[in-house]
Amino acid sequence: MVLVYFRERQVEATIFAPRGFVDGQRPEIEVFEEAGLLFVTPGGLDDNFFLQHADERGSFIVSNDRFLDHVRDRGYSQAWLDFHRIPFMFKPEFSPEPDAIVRMQKYHLGGTDPKYGPRRARPELKVLEEKVEVPTEVLPEDLSILTIDRAEVGRIIGKKGATVSRLEETHHVRINIKDKDDFSSTVTIRGKNRINALEDITAIVEHRRTTTPVTAAADADADHQRRRSSFDAMDIDDHPY
Repeated sequence: MVLVYFRERQVEATIFAPRGFVDGQRPEIEVFEEAGLLFVTPGGLDDNFFLQHADERGSFIVSNDRFLDHVRDRGYSQAWLDFHRIPFMFKPEFSPEPDAIVRMQKYHLGGTDPKYGPRRARPELKVLEEKVEVPTEVLPEDLSILTIDRAEVGRIIGKKGATVSRLEETHHVRINIKDKDDFSSTVTIRGKNRINALEDITAIVEHRRTTTPVTAAADADADHQRRRSSFDAMDIDDHPY
């Protein structure tokens, strides 16, 4: 009925329908699909597709839905939608709202505000069209940054800050540790000997022994803590003495 109404008045019309509806109407509806008058959309997304179609072409929409959710969630202009929407009823033939038909006629004759033209339904998105240049911070030559697991921070700091203090004194660097997120932290090392300090910190994080006094001391602290934790966890009945 809707197609017949507009085609009799020489107005192009296109149907957007969800896959579930189309499959339930075959084979009666296949003739429209073959003629290019019907676009089948994924289930539940027909509104998204025909609103985009209308936005790109400035088309009118035959619907009794005001699309308030699309205004709220997808940034559509309610004024644009209300202007381009054609409410209707059946009595029993298809009967569109008269004022909407007048708006459509005036629009196609060029007698309406340009703000109701194509690409006016919502701000045009350019995320996929323009490459955004992200400035890259240039680190000073005497600065190194390491990202570690937050669980390893205590190992680097040591008891009452002893390990990090020895690292700073041995390599003549400044070390700053900050939480990056819930799972990681950043270790910033500044100084000419930052590479040597970075190697020692990496060794501590990876629980490796090296010949440097700082790492050896850190490993000794770690071994002591492991032995103590093991003893504290031991059941008294299993003690050999």
